[in-house]
Amino acid sequence: MLISGAKVLHTSLWGGDLESFIFQSVARGLPQRMPIIMTTGETVMFRLGKELPNGTILGARGPHGVLANDTALNRWFQKTFTNRYGTPPTYPSYHMAQAFLGFKAAADKAAARKGGGRPGTEDIISAFEGLKFDAMGSKVKMAIGKGHQAISETAYGVYRYNEKTGSPEIVDIVRYPAECVNPPEGVTSGEWLKSGMQGAKCN
Repeated sequence: MLISGAKVLHTSLWGGDLESFIFQSVARGLPQRMPIIMTTGETVMFRLGKELPNGTILGARGPHGVLANDTALNRWFQKTFTNRYGTPPTYPSYHMAQAFLGFKAAADKAAARKGGGRPGTEDIISAFEGLKFDAMGSKVKMAIGKGHQAISETAYGVYRYNEKTGSPEIVDIVRYPAECVNPPEGVTSGEWLKSGMQGAKCN
């Protein structure tokens, strides 16, 4: 990358691989040469703090963690998780919580269809089709894959370590609607990109 002439670097590394990449790239001065976009970088910001270079563009595989929308449910989740584990929740925690909320929404819908009776597996699967529900910091829509694939908005922001508060933060957050970053129903991601993302609905 140092001699490639690239204007930006994208990485989807996570976990220990991402931390190793950060340490090695900083030692070689890579962040000073080009912007780095980390699609899962939100997971390391609290652990690395000052060691994560200011100006890095971070994502959280959706509107999760510090990129989540400010809702009552999200504030409760942030507070409860932080009090219990001593660190704020990052996107993997949001994904797990979102799965539970989706299951509950589908189970409630299926039970209502049965007049309050206990739904079976097939009932819940059917109720999931085309379902819309509120997650911690976003709205989830089972909108593609014949109603079996969820979509939601995504967000990216710029990392900086706030010296005054002694804490990491993300600023200049940009949000992209779900229909802007996901292909329409019946179109594969590859086909969509080749078409120039036809049908994308971006604000």
